[in-house]
Amino acid sequence: MNTRALDTILLIITVALWLLALIFPQVLNYSFEFFLLIIFSVGIPHGALDHIIHGETGTPKKKNMKMFYLVYVGLIGLVGFFWFLFPTFSFILFLILSAYHFGQSQLYYITARSPLNHLLYFCWGAFVLSTMIAMNYEQCLDIFASLEWLNVKSWMSIRYPHMVSVATGLLLGIAFFLLRSYQYISTGKIVWEIALLLVLVLLSFHTEVVYTFTIYFGLWHSLRSLIMEYKSLKQVISNYTVQRFFHQILPYSLVAIFFLILIYSLGEIFTFGISPYMLFIILISTLTVPHLIVMYNLYKVYETNIRSL
Repeated sequence: MNTRALDTILLIITVALWLLALIFPQVLNYSFEFFLLIIFSVGIPHGALDHIIHGETGTPKKKNMKMFYLVYVGLIGLVGFFWFLFPTFSFILFLILSAYHFGQSQLYYITARSPLNHLLYFCWGAFVLSTMIAMNYEQCLDIFASLEWLNVKSWMSIRYPHMVSVATGLLLGIAFFLLRSYQYISTGKIVWEIALLLVLVLLSFHTEVVYTFTIYFGLWHSLRSLIMEYKSLKQVISNYTVQRFFHQILPYSLVAIFFLILIYSLGEIFTFGISPYMLFIILISTLTVPHLIVMYNLYKVYETNIRSL
């Protein structure tokens, strides 16, 4: 299945889930169960092959797996340490890195050799995240405030996500115009990306943030990334099959799921009072930095392959 066909199917499913919530708003009562289903089925698995991707698609000089594990685990520990000492800085940095990562995973096919690519990636992800927060500000504030260290109610104002949403939306428009002028992207692709953003905005406006984020993170980020990872490994490993792909995903996915359940259960026992969504943000942020580096290199390989066509 090519990317266009996949994106068409994902957009149809996204619209269907939006209409489902409009017609039967009671489905939003099951947002937490929907969130867990998506996180366990595609959210965690899409990052469970970082070691395989690095080992199979990295350059020979970078295939030192002992060093890879050392750096990977070290970055996880470093991020956790920063959350303990500098929670506000860590939270904001996580949002910035996530925005860039989401944008790159969506727009990796744009091959402009300029800082414009990086600006576009960040603006795309920042627009999506800030719009979700702005349109569901009170719900997001309750989630973020459940971690008392952040003290978000003293510094986080609704005008901030609104300002970021408007500013990045304008910058996205300018960037798309410039990229179209230099023929780095077709008009059809721009229309497609705008249509997706519009659907996500409507989802944010008519439903609630957990439902919207789950759909975006599960379908448009995690599932698309899983398919890209499979295609990448299939290109470099002879006789690579879907069965082998899932067998490689399973061990680290189960370990990650076990620790998520363990930490959540400990939080319930000791009544930490942290929202499960905020707990998810903290835990995922520790994995985001090393995962982002692995996927950044993979997307760069894709860009190089596209330019060589």
